[in-house]
Amino acid sequence: FWALGERPLHHDESIHAYQSWTLSRGGDWRYDPAYHGPFLYYLNALVYKLFGATDATARLAPAIFGLILIAFAFPLARWIGRKAASAYAIFVLLTAHFLYFSRFIREDLYSLVFTLGTIVAFQRFLETDRARWLLGSATCFAFAGVTKENAYMTGVLGVPTIEYLPF
Repeated sequence: FWALGERPLHHDESIHAYQSWTLSRGGDWRYDPAYHGPFLYYLNALVYKLFGATDATARLAPAIFGLILIAFAFPLARWIGRKAASAYAIFVLLTAHFLYFSRFIREDLYSLVFTLGTIVAFQRFLETDRARWLLGSATCFAFAGVTKENAYMTGVLGVPTIEYLPF
């Protein structure tokens, strides 16, 4: 969270920040495929309502999602082991790409977190046969879908696992 507002907004960020600010002031949102789904705008509008609209608050939600991405090391450890999960967390923390996009108001990090959440929750469902994990997976997938359109293509990758469903 250090120096989130220090650099000026990138042109993509300024578009997203302005549309979120408009929403926070009672405006409306209309779908445009060039700017993707509503999740980013409504989340940032909420952040603006709670903390005010600044360059730093524009990047607050992506920074939080960056931490969530690192925290996925905990559930991943059960399948890949503690050492590999620790390596995952360190690489996510230190990789310039992840660091940049976790401090950038765009949909990339949200999409990544929701996609990984879909996969982790679905894997837990396959292991436990508990409906709550299937619901969690579906919820993450739905959020991925309202974040960016590529979620539907990513979702196709999970189709081969359907044959392993316990029903």
